[in-house]
Amino acid sequence: MVITAIRERASGWVVWIIIGLICITFALWGIQSYFEGLNRVVVAEVDGEEIDYDTYLNSMSQRRQNLIRTFGNRVDPSMFSGPEFKRQTVEELVGQRLLLADIEKSGYRISDSQLNTLITNFPAFQGEDGKFSKAQYEQVLRSQGMTPASFEQSQRQQNAVDQIRNGFAQSAFVTESELNRALAVAEQTRESDVALIPLSQFAEGLEISDEDAQAEYDANQESYRASDKIKVEFVELSVNKLMAEVSVSDEDLKVAYEGTKQQYLDEERRQARHILVKLEEAADADADQKALAKIEDLLAKAKAGEDFAELAKANSEDTGSAVQGGDLGLVNRGVMVKPFEDALFAMEKGAISDEPVRSRFGYHIIKLEEIQTERVKEFDEVREEILKAEQRRLAEERFTELSEGFRNVVFEQPDSLEPAASEIGSQINTSDWVERNKGAGLFGEASVRNAAFSEDVLNEGLNSPVIEVDVDTLIAMRKVEYVESKIQPIDEVRDRIDAILKRKKTAELAEAKAKELVEKVEAGEAWEDVISAAELTSTAGPAKRSDAKTPTDRALSQLLFDVAVPKENSPVVGSGSVAGTHFAVYRLKSVKPGDPAAVEDAAKEQIENQIRRRAGDEAFLAYQSTLRENAKVVIVDEVLSDDYQVPQQHGY
Repeated sequence: MVITAIRERASGWVVWIIIGLICITFALWGIQSYFEGLNRVVVAEVDGEEIDYDTYLNSMSQRRQNLIRTFGNRVDPSMFSGPEFKRQTVEELVGQRLLLADIEKSGYRISDSQLNTLITNFPAFQGEDGKFSKAQYEQVLRSQGMTPASFEQSQRQQNAVDQIRNGFAQSAFVTESELNRALAVAEQTRESDVALIPLSQFAEGLEISDEDAQAEYDANQESYRASDKIKVEFVELSVNKLMAEVSVSDEDLKVAYEGTKQQYLDEERRQARHILVKLEEAADADADQKALAKIEDLLAKAKAGEDFAELAKANSEDTGSAVQGGDLGLVNRGVMVKPFEDALFAMEKGAISDEPVRSRFGYHIIKLEEIQTERVKEFDEVREEILKAEQRRLAEERFTELSEGFRNVVFEQPDSLEPAASEIGSQINTSDWVERNKGAGLFGEASVRNAAFSEDVLNEGLNSPVIEVDVDTLIAMRKVEYVESKIQPIDEVRDRIDAILKRKKTAELAEAKAKELVEKVEAGEAWEDVISAAELTSTAGPAKRSDAKTPTDRALSQLLFDVAVPKENSPVVGSGSVAGTHFAVYRLKSVKPGDPAAVEDAAKEQIENQIRRRAGDEAFLAYQSTLRENAKVVIVDEVLSDDYQVPQQHGY
């Protein structure tokens, strides 16, 4: 290794020759030319724009975590190393690049004020008082390994994508006949009898023979391969750890408070109720007259003393607030549409608007319930927030002071981490076992794992370069112990094999039992007699999809509502797996379509929106496919292969 040789042998005049050559290179082409000479692995090119290996690994890690978070132990870990998962990851990245490029070309944008409103309304960023907290905002982002700049950029991009997606959804239309057909299906009622056979009843006494275990092991050996893994010692320099060492006096906190008082300003907020009569902006004169007449009648009743909340519940067409008696909660300026806001902030407490207020949503009657006046929070109210902000500010300054020395010592003394730990006043930690493609905490980051398995750390026994985990965290590491990837001996995975085979066997036995019962009923035996003889219980299946509340009932409902409609006086008898825990035997006796006329407006609107969204999603997917077809995309299949080795990089 070139770097290793230089470290070990360079001395005296040799050093000065090397330094001189490097200086000439930097002077002629700039320092960047050195780093451009390093190996940069490209996974794909999209219209000439490269997607690198680190981006690919991070995306694959994120997809893996999302799947595990969603499906838990139902996910087969072997799929993560399969070619299909890798290919899907790259295709997803390609699609993102194409979409963002087209968005930029088309001029979709989100203004700073829109972005500000979006972020300040995120529930995760609200303080105890229900208002946006800058300190909490930064803390949440740090915990996710993001900076405000990167988060805001991602929100701009996501909002632009949403604009396009919503455009497709809003341009879709739903015919009355299409809606009625969907309502008839969605609201249909199915009459059925069901008996559940638990898989667990076949597990007692079930033993897996050595022969069966060996056959499973031999047929699926790669499933029992243990990843290579490494244990490292590491030194961490992080703002969060430095914060714990920072103390700030009350005097300094009060100085900081006086200098930032405007940050702690509680703007005036008003609590209002409203009644809405919907009206399109482009409505004709007749529709406008009808809506105006209705809202004026309601205004007269409110002015006459009728209970405003009850009037809103019975008449408001804003379904979200109507159930709350029209209550909109406390609102700041800049939240409501302008005509509504202008009227609300011109009213006195307890007043009802003198006349209907027209907005793009229709006509409103407004009642002002409460006014919270503008005020600056007292020091004691915000002391903890200021303390955290000051601790962070001072820790960031210390972090910057220590970073350069930390980097230099790690590089200059590559045979030990002790000088680096001493340089920053930290300790050397030892990791748990870290797998090449999986880790936790700091080692959940692909860049950190790549460094741990790099040539210098793994084979040369040197310190890694300093790795920037995020903008607030640096670490360096060196190998403690390494175990190569291998197929585990059958004795080490026997419990896992037995569990897999028992699940398969109990499912096979339950399925066979269910089919046996179905055959008996189809042969003419009475349903009740067959179920009773099998010592099972017959119950009524979910009549409507909405009746299913538990996971088992939802899976059963899915099974029953996928069955073909039975012919008159001829029930459909069948069986199927339910939630991976039971096999069901069912008798579907009748299906009654839903009556569209009987469906409430809110439910009807929900179904209509679902159809519109589905049509919009289909159009959006077609748009993405067109982008893909018209783009020049090159995917480097070699990089996705199982035996691909990442070229080592030495960019100290």
